[in-house]
Amino acid sequence: MPRHDIPPPANWEDFEDLCLDLWRLIWADPKARKHGRRGQPQVGVDVYGQPKGGPDWEGVQCKLKSQIVGKKLTRKEIEGEVAKARAFKPALAAFTLATTAPRDTDAEAVVREISEAQQATGFFRVSVAFWEDILEEIERLEETHPGLLIRHLQAWKRLERRAGPGFLIGVPKLPPHYLERSEFLAPLKAAVLDQVADKLGITGKGMVGVQGMGGIGKTVLATALARDEDVRVACPDGVLWISLGQHPDLLALQAEFAEAAGHPSPVFASIHQGKRELKQFLAERQVLLVVDDVWTVEAAAAFDVVGAAGRLLITTRNRDVITTLGATEHRLDVLKPEQALALLADWSGQDIHELPEIASRVAKACGYLPLALAMTGAMVLHRPTGWVDALTRLERADLDKIRRDFPDYPYPDLLRALEVSIEALEPEDRDRYLELAVFREDETITETRYCQELWIDFFADLIRQRSSPPRG
Repeated sequence: MPRHDIPPPANWEDFEDLCLDLWRLIWADPKARKHGRRGQPQVGVDVYGQPKGGPDWEGVQCKLKSQIVGKKLTRKEIEGEVAKARAFKPALAAFTLATTAPRDTDAEAVVREISEAQQATGFFRVSVAFWEDILEEIERLEETHPGLLIRHLQAWKRLERRAGPGFLIGVPKLPPHYLERSEFLAPLKAAVLDQVADKLGITGKGMVGVQGMGGIGKTVLATALARDEDVRVACPDGVLWISLGQHPDLLALQAEFAEAAGHPSPVFASIHQGKRELKQFLAERQVLLVVDDVWTVEAAAAFDVVGAAGRLLITTRNRDVITTLGATEHRLDVLKPEQALALLADWSGQDIHELPEIASRVAKACGYLPLALAMTGAMVLHRPTGWVDALTRLERADLDKIRRDFPDYPYPDLLRALEVSIEALEPEDRDRYLELAVFREDETITETRYCQELWIDFFADLIRQRSSPPRG
């Protein structure tokens, strides 16, 4: 849901700061900057940069307008700003008029008309971004850059106890072919919310734990809860998400989380200080904090920071984590056979009623684990003999060898499905997949990072070969 209930900044400096950070992300240009200093004429451009590091320049004019009906952008204002932007050097390829005014179809029509005339005479194209457009773009970017809006609008203070759903900060998207498991989601939701008549509210501090084996769907269940509209309405100060993993750098993650949540000083000298600061910061906030993929009590304790109005939800494979923290346990089990077939049908692109009989054996061989079923169903999708191949490979997998190689891992069915899905890849695709093992768990892998990690040795060897004098 777009955050149309959020008011714009009260002064032009705050709006310019927001636009600078926003267009740095839109353009993928960290070097984008403001034009001129306060009091200097800005020839119609407040922010300028080069999208994706290319040769073209684009500019943004930030126009603070009241949200009151009647306070619209006029043709005269638009034409005036465009005329001034034409004097900007170097010449612009595109110009955006960003405004806090509400969306207006008349102004959009004027901008389209001006843009066509501009381009017909060799000048830049023109667009307009109303406050609703800006909020929608921020919401899109919040998936990868959490806390963008909170940092600028100081949402914890200005929007406190606002109506409407809370922000999603760091919450992942639901996966493709999401299968709702209402038998687990409903009681978990009831544990987080206290329903009184037709209103929902947080009852007080409490911890809820979701426990289960790897690949069983804990993260997906937590994501579904975090994105539930009722939960978001009951948490007007936000739904926050942090993933830890097996070997977390807790101090760095505390700082990362603090920055995303809008903490004014997200730098801590110790885990103890980080916990104390975060506790104080969230003390009065009606938030749901989801701490995903927790392996140890120490890691969970570092993020036990919600106050009396908040809720803490953790996902873990380790039941001791939940017991030690005194959380209420919600144990997640494997899928029922009919659910497993539905997931297989979705991933294999078939109607559940058209699945062959062998699909039931495939589901059983996958241990009814969602992750194993998803991988196997995807493998079947593009293979005419997919079901037979999948079952043959699953049954042929050496479980004894898997148990020897992974003596402490209690879920061989999942490892078997992983092995089969990797074997089914084309040789070149399999090599590329296995190369990803050099990256850390939960690391964001950009194209640049991939090239740096995997190709630096290749290019170093190539340079050495070319620089070596020819033999003979």
